[in-house]
Amino acid sequence: MSAHWALPILVVSCFTIQGTVTATPDYRDALSKALLFFDGQRSGNLTSAAIKTRTTWRGDSGLTDGKAQKVDLVGGYYDGAGNVKYGLPLAFSLTLLSWAAVDYQQQLAAVSGQLTAARDAIRWGTDYLLKAHSGANELWVQVGDGPSDDLCWQRPEDMTTDRTAYRVNATLPGSDVAGETAAAMAAASLVFAKVDPAYSSLLLNRSQQLFAFADTYRGVYSDSIPIARRNYPSWTGYEDELAWAAAWLHRATGSSQYVDYLVAQDEQLQGSSQSSTEFSWDDKFAGAQVLMAKVLLQGSSGGGASNLSSAAQMVVEGYRAMADAFACAYMPDNSLHSIYVTPGGLVYVRSRNSQYASSAAFLLLLYSDYLASANQTLSCDGTKYTPPDMVAFAQSQVDYLLGVNPLNASYMVGFGQSYPQKLRHRAASIVSFNADSTPVTCEGGKSEWLMSADPNPNAHTGAIVGGPDADDAFSDDRLLAAFNEPSLFTNAAAVGALARLVAGALPPGPSPPPAPPSPPIPPSPPPAPPPPPRPPQPPPPPPSPPSPPPSPPPPASQVTITCIISGGWVADGKEVAQWGCMLSNTGALYPVTGISLLCSAFQPQQYWNIDPLACALPDWARNLGPGGSASFGFIQEKAVTPQFSVLGYFSNAPPSPSPDGGSSPPLSSSPPPPSPQLSPPPPPSPPSPTSSPRPPPPTSSPPQPPPPLPSPSPPLPATTTPPASPSPSSSLSVEHSLLYEWPPDAAAFNITITNPSTSTAVAVTISVTLLVDDPPITSVWGLASAGSSGISDLGRMKIVSLYRVAANLLPMLPGETAQVGYIKSGQPGNVSIAEVVWLEQSPPPPSPPTKRPPPPPPTKRPPPPRPPRPPPPRPPRPPPRPPPPKPPRPPPPRPPKPPPRPPPRPPLRPPPRPPPRPPPRPPPRPPPRTPPPKAV
Repeated sequence: MSAHWALPILVVSCFTIQGTVTATPDYRDALSKALLFFDGQRSGNLTSAAIKTRTTWRGDSGLTDGKAQKVDLVGGYYDGAGNVKYGLPLAFSLTLLSWAAVDYQQQLAAVSGQLTAARDAIRWGTDYLLKAHSGANELWVQVGDGPSDDLCWQRPEDMTTDRTAYRVNATLPGSDVAGETAAAMAAASLVFAKVDPAYSSLLLNRSQQLFAFADTYRGVYSDSIPIARRNYPSWTGYEDELAWAAAWLHRATGSSQYVDYLVAQDEQLQGSSQSSTEFSWDDKFAGAQVLMAKVLLQGSSGGGASNLSSAAQMVVEGYRAMADAFACAYMPDNSLHSIYVTPGGLVYVRSRNSQYASSAAFLLLLYSDYLASANQTLSCDGTKYTPPDMVAFAQSQVDYLLGVNPLNASYMVGFGQSYPQKLRHRAASIVSFNADSTPVTCEGGKSEWLMSADPNPNAHTGAIVGGPDADDAFSDDRLLAAFNEPSLFTNAAAVGALARLVAGALPPGPSPPPAPPSPPIPPSPPPAPPPPPRPPQPPPPPPSPPSPPPSPPPPASQVTITCIISGGWVADGKEVAQWGCMLSNTGALYPVTGISLLCSAFQPQQYWNIDPLACALPDWARNLGPGGSASFGFIQEKAVTPQFSVLGYFSNAPPSPSPDGGSSPPLSSSPPPPSPQLSPPPPPSPPSPTSSPRPPPPTSSPPQPPPPLPSPSPPLPATTTPPASPSPSSSLSVEHSLLYEWPPDAAAFNITITNPSTSTAVAVTISVTLLVDDPPITSVWGLASAGSSGISDLGRMKIVSLYRVAANLLPMLPGETAQVGYIKSGQPGNVSIAEVVWLEQSPPPPSPPTKRPPPPPPTKRPPPPRPPRPPPPRPPRPPPRPPPPKPPRPPPPRPPKPPPRPPPRPPLRPPPRPPPRPPPRPPPRPPPRTPPPKAV
């Protein structure tokens, strides 16, 4: 058995990049394990089903689902850690799996048995969705309910909780869940088009029915089914699902009617203007935009872009522009980048973050391939990214989840040497029903299994947990849902990303035979100065005295070429290979122009970005800026191995003396060449509570901060006096108050910290003390985690959570006030000051002290934020869209003119559910949160 690892939440200086694993993970092994996860999530008859399960520790369950409603709802998948079947995230997961099986069919087939495993996983889900679609205008969207499930810890085989089924229909509309189900069926119809045409036709027919139902009877399903608001409320509305479904139906049918629909409905759906910074079970806009960008990029082969009307062309171009905006938000080192990146390099949207990292990686890989097929690049406000750049960045996110991270630990159960042992999962954490069929009660499951300190008795191989926090910290604790709970959609996105990476690091280029006509070499662009360096490099040294005109240097010095096989298959009885080649300018200061190649044994059947007869590159690839790169690819028989070398190029790099007094090749004295693989630079760490965030001016007698308190220790009083010199007029103060409530029992609490000194700045660490059985803090604003620990208080355990005031609020200048806070269910925590560091400021501010404004309330459509510290809140939705035929929903009650609100609402879902999106339509609601089971 692999070694158990339990890492503390406390973030200390040893958790840094140093010592990080750099070996490339085994994507084939990870892919097979990621698909195995779905077997462990199955509901229904596992023992006698036609699709056999590979998981030995699961048994039959949910065999009476739907019986009370006189409909057969046996089958499908449990959502994550619990035993409820939710239609919205299930359908999204199946859409992602189908997208992977369609676009990366060959890569799945290249790993023994995995194409079959993917088809089985999809069919187990679509068989259930076909049952759930019990009428033209009726869809069953949930079996069981979150509240009763959260209060119980049982195996699915022992379920005694409520199994009520819920539906949407013409009276109780649910355009979002019906639209997502239509998308899932349309995508799955492509998976089975050749292997089971009858089943494919059935799926496509039902998809069209569901799309008509979703469009005709418009409404939000969580408004029609109030109990759905507790776990998977549709915060973004239904517009994204309607656009997503239409895009998939266009791809599945090739019919222009669905493009016409997107054009006619664009003012309402806003798919051509609504940018997103996440791709999730609640927000599908980015996925729809990438699908429509494919139509534009691939012309007639992508679904008829060459036949688009001028109006349709404009709308589809808008979809592509929004796809670019999504990609630019994630790609590093550009002015449009707006996603926080942890110090270890993981993109971070919010807690349970693995789902957002895996879905972003999958979508970036897909989009990079669509761009590569059209010989195009991603442009982000002047910064260019090639498809290999996008692949490298997406690969870095997958690698992080598989163990290339500061903790050297995999977040996939069963993969690597260190991985979570205490997955928060009912069936995995309780002894297998097949080993011991003694029924497990709700309370017995909690006391014996949920609270156990032992590793899970069943290894749920392939499950990807919620993952680390914004500081790369993680705790392998079954009670911490945000860290240790899996979900269907996280694994579904990971399957697609892993399948793509099986092919190698470079884009795969055109599809395999039957081959379309070879893409022509693009016309030469007008002369332009070399592109600016990316990533930014130091400016060149001062100009030297005039030198002779540049001359061609020796080959293979400043320019390198690397070629790899990125895929292969058998065509007409012969084995063919797909090659990807990358040219790199390793010089950090000087561009190169006029690159020419020497080719031998180059006999391609297909090719892109290269002329095989002249062995010539297009102009844009022959001229590379400092650190720039270009790629080309081709397909030819595997038995013939091509050879490429750099014949010559021009560069202004000054020659450096060689030991024998001659000249060395250009840039021999330049900085080491950059790696061709992108890795997002970690943002600067927030200032330590024990050090000044900016260097103080020199002084003969600087004030000495008090020594830091050891941890754990009781918190200090709520008022701490600054040093005697300079003397403040009063003490540092902390006010703790209720900000607003949200039914049933979640609330936001505000902490006001005031620095009364007239001459001294201060850095503060806050202590929030909770009883161990109290609901945890679910979200904070203006604060960054500084760790947590347990202390004993008269025999009763408490949890002390430490938070630094966030770096963007430090240092608190003389007279400043900081508004920070947190959200939790139940009673508020006990807030006090844990540590104060006084920082000298010289000279004092000339103007009267001003108060730092508190965090603004959510706005309807703010501009994309620049990379923040700590992780940025999600951008809210745009202004209200034209309302559907039904009357608008009344806003929830809220206190008049509440105090300043925190950033947009954190996740609504209680552990162990994944977090919802902030509300898309005004007025913004306060952030709810639901407590975990009381016995926990």
